[in-house]
Amino acid sequence: MKTRYFPSFTISLRLSFFLMCCSICVSAEIADCSVLEVESLRCEYQDNPLGIDVTVPRLSWILKSETRGQKQTAYQVIVSTCLEDLQGDQWDSQKVVSRNSVQVDYRGRALSSATRYYWKVRVWDKDGHPSDWSQPSWFETALLDQADWDAEWINDGKSNPVADNDYYKLDPAPLFRKGFDLDKPVKQAMRLIEDC
Repeated sequence: MKTRYFPSFTISLRLSFFLMCCSICVSAEIADCSVLEVESLRCEYQDNPLGIDVTVPRLSWILKSETRGQKQTAYQVIVSTCLEDLQGDQWDSQKVVSRNSVQVDYRGRALSSATRYYWKVRVWDKDGHPSDWSQPSWFETALLDQADWDAEWINDGKSNPVADNDYYKLDPAPLFRKGFDLDKPVKQAMRLIEDC
C-alpha cells in the first residue's frame, strides 16, 4: 500500500507546531513580566536621608510590575548597621501580611545617635510568590538624645551687640577654622553644626 502525502495537511501541521512554540515563548515572557519588583526605597519621605531626628522612622517603597492587577499581599523589612552583612541585626520584620507600602513604622531595636542603618525590602505578590530583595538603601540618625549634644559655644572674640540697631552695623561674618592631623585614612566624616 502506498502512503500519500497531503501538502495542505503538512503545512497546517508545521504552522500549528510553530504557533505552539511561539505561545510557549510568549507565556514564558509574560511569566517573567508578572514578577513584582520593589524600588525607590524612602525613609521619612527622603532617599538615603542624613540626620533624621525621629526614633521611629517611617519606611516606604514603590512596587513595579508589568502585570495588570498585580499587588502586594505581604512584606518583609530587614534593617542592619552593616551593609556587607545585611541580615537584620537591628530589625527583621519577618513576613507581615499587609498591602501597606507607605509609612511602615520601624519596629526594631532602639536607634542610636549618629549611626547609619542599611535596609532592604521584599514583598509577596497576589499569588503568594516572593519578589527578589530590593537594592539596599540607608538612613542615618542625628543626635537623638539631649545628652549627645556636648558642644561648646564659639565666637570670634567680639562682644555681642547691646542695642538692637547694633545688629545691623557692618560686621563681616567671622571665618572659623581649626586644623588637625589624622593618624588613619578617613572612611567617613560628619560635621554637626547647630545655629540657634
